[in-house]
Amino acid sequence: MASALRQQLGSVFACCKQVLQIRVAAAAQTARNLQSPLAAGQRVAQSSHGATAHQQLVLARAFHKSPNANSAAQPVGPSLTRLFEAPPYVIAIGLSGLLPFVGLIPPVAAHLPLPDIIGAQPAFWQVSYGATILSFLGGVHWGACLAGGHASSTSRFLWSVCPSLLAWPAVALSTVPACGTLAASLVLALGVDQSYARVGLLPSWYSALRWPLTAVAASSLLATAALSCKEPEAAPEKK
Repeated sequence: MASALRQQLGSVFACCKQVLQIRVAAAAQTARNLQSPLAAGQRVAQSSHGATAHQQLVLARAFHKSPNANSAAQPVGPSLTRLFEAPPYVIAIGLSGLLPFVGLIPPVAAHLPLPDIIGAQPAFWQVSYGATILSFLGGVHWGACLAGGHASSTSRFLWSVCPSLLAWPAVALSTVPACGTLAASLVLALGVDQSYARVGLLPSWYSALRWPLTAVAASSLLATAALSCKEPEAAPEKK
C-alpha cells in the first residue's frame, strides 16, 4: 500500500512539475513578447531629445497599437490640411509677419510710402527684421522648455538660444553675407522644428505653417542679396 501511495504521489508530483514548466515557459514567452516592442519604443523615445518622461512613455506604448492605428498617423510636412488646422488668428499673424520681408526688398520698397529713414536703407531694415524673427523662433523652444519644467532636455534649452546667437552677428555684416546667413539660419530652424514636431513636441499645424512662412522669408532675403550683388560699386572720388 505504501508503495502504491508513493507511486501515486510521484505521478502527481511529475504532473504538477510538468504543468509548472508549461506555465513558466508560457510566462517567459509572454514577457519576451511584451519587452520587444517596449524596448523598441524606449529606443525611439530616447532618440528624441527633449521628450518628457510622459511623452517617452506614450512613444513606447505606441508600439503596442494595431497596424490600423499606425496607418492613421499623419507624417509631418508641408500639408495644407494641417496648415488650416491652425487658429485663424495665428495664420493671419504669420502671414502679416511676411510683409516686412517682402516690402523691404529694395525694388519693392522703392514703390512704397515708407519713412525716409527706412526707405533710404531697406536692406538694412530687412536684415534687422530677419534677425528679430530668427531670435523669436528660438524663443518658441525656450518657452516650451519652461512649460515642460525639469523634464525638458538640455539640448533643447541650448538650441533655443542658438538662433539669437546666429542673428546677432548677422546684423553687423554687409548686406549679401547678412541676408545669406539669415536665410540659411531660417531654413536650419525649420529643420529643427520639423524634428521636434515629429515626436509631438510641437503642434503639427505649427510645423506645417512654418514651411510657407520660411519659404517666403528666406526667398525675400536671398532676393535682396542677389540684387545687392548686381548694384554697381560707387566710383572713387577724384581729388
